[in-house]
Amino acid sequence: MPDQRFTTLTIPSGQTVSSAINLRDLAANHIWYGNIFSPAVLPETITLQTADTSTGVFGAQQSGGVDITCPAAKRTAVQGLVAAQMRLSASGAVAADRTFIVELMALR
Repeated sequence: MPDQRFTTLTIPSGQTVSSAINLRDLAANHIWYGNIFSPAVLPETITLQTADTSTGVFGAQQSGGVDITCPAAKRTAVQGLVAAQMRLSASGAVAADRTFIVELMALR
């Protein structure tokens, strides 16, 4: 049975990145699946970023050679994610807080 967790990621007003979720703290050595639920108002392009270590450099997470982006008022599926951390990055400074609901399921 998968280990299911819900949390939020917020890009604060005037900033371009959210805080990070440390996936290894939640469950070490797992493959992650889940959904990112975007807010209704989202004029910026939002990209999922991951890092391979807890102190690593973040880069855009891709699927099929394309960056994973999160459109307004939609659910973005994330499948087969193997990373130490994840966060969201906006194309520019956001005009107001942008809060995303993140559903994660760890498979052993």
